[in-house]
Formats: sequence, C-alpha cells, structure tokens
Amino acid sequence: MVWTTPEQRELLLSYLPRHREFQARKCTKDFWPIVNAAWFAKWPEGYDCVIPNQPDVRKRIKQWYNNARGGNSTGNGRRVLNLTAKPPHKLHPYQAYQTLYWQSKLKPIVDAAWVEHVLAHPEHAKSGGLAFRNERCKALFAEESTEVREEVMRYCETDDDDDDDESSAGDDGVEKLRAFEE
Repeated sequence: MVWTTPEQRELLLSYLPRHREFQARKCTKDFWPIVNAAWFAKWPEGYDCVIPNQPDVRKRIKQWYNNARGGNSTGNGRRVLNLTAKPPHKLHPYQAYQTLYWQSKLKPIVDAAWVEHVLAHPEHAKSGGLAFRNERCKALFAEESTEVREEVMRYCETDDDDDDDESSAGDDGVEKLRAFEE
C-alpha cells in the first residue's frame, strides 16, 4: 500500500542518499529534522493533524526510510539473501601458524594441554576448547623461532585480501528503488 503521492515519493527518494550517509555515520537522529522540514515545507497540512488509527506523518516518513532497501527485494516484499561468496580475509599470524603446523606439530601439544586444563577445570569440558586452542596456539607462536615466524608471515602475505569488490548502495540504490516501486 502506497501512502505517498508521486511527488511526495520523489521528495523521499531525493533524500535517500543523504539518509544512507547519516546511517553510515550512525547519526540518523540528525537526519529526521532535515527531511521533516523539507516535507512539511511542501505539505504543512499533515504537521499538526493526527488521523485516528493512522501513524503520525513523521512516523510514516521514518518507517519509509527504514524500509527503503534500494530495491534489494524480489518484488513480492521479501528481501533477497545475498549468498555470493566474499573474498577470504587475511589470516592472523596465529591462524596461519595453525594452518601450517597443526597436524605436524601443534595438535599433540594442544591436545595434551587441553586434557590437563579440563582435569583442572571440569566445567570447561563442554566448551569444546576452541578458545583454549586458539590462545594456546597464540602463546606457542610467540615462542617460535624467527625462521618459523618469518615463514608464517610470508604465508599471511600470500593469502590475498581483496576488499575492493564491496559495492555500496549509494545513488544506485535510489534507482533500484524507483524501478522496484514502479
């Protein structure tokens, strides 16, 4: 159900990129007075009136922006889940250390330390020990020789992290929303 006229919708759409900027800065509370002033400058009749069983115009404007997803839906009101794979992030040195040395070196040491830890702290047994394993591997990595640490750092550098592919909704989102609503 559309509650705006085409002219009102265009006004809301014109402020959508600005709303996203305020969202990115986590200060949307500063956005509402701006868009409300623009709205009520053009349509002052809704400023003071409250229609029974209808939300206040300010509330409707806020709901409109909170629901404006830039056309990221299937057309039936459902959002589309983005399942495209993102590029892998660089491993932390202790993670690369585990990748390189887990089977050959770390597993027996960490497993033995975990058994000792569970005997001393039985309440930790249900956790599975992942956090313990990571902390232990961090400590073991800190004690490693310079050669091993350099090898691990080289491994981290070859594990490329391409975050340049991320796209932002920006103005393109406004066009998608216009196309979606038509």
